[in-house]
Amino acid sequence: MSIEGAKRLEVDVPSGAVETITLGSRIYTGAVGFRTPAGGDYIIRIDTAEERELLVAHSIGDTFASVAGWFAVGLAAAFIGLLGVVLLIVGEVRRNRARRSLTGDS
Repeated sequence: MSIEGAKRLEVDVPSGAVETITLGSRIYTGAVGFRTPAGGDYIIRIDTAEERELLVAHSIGDTFASVAGWFAVGLAAAFIGLLGVVLLIVGEVRRNRARRSLTGDS
């Protein structure tokens, strides 16, 4: 297997846990890995004795890493929204108590 773009890339054989992807009834297993230095077009050449189907995809870890920032922003926004609702309730309760104390209602 070789990958060519602006320059030739190194190809690794994963060790340890291997990722699998199931699409319909087909199961694809991670066989090799590579990292590109930048986005762009690359030519992937695979020499096999027989015809095979392949799937080129980001690893699951890379996919999670790419959305981690957005997930953190979403959590921060949810926290700020919840804090806003709590402050709104506290403010309303205080206003009602202040109004009651001014009018003399118990």
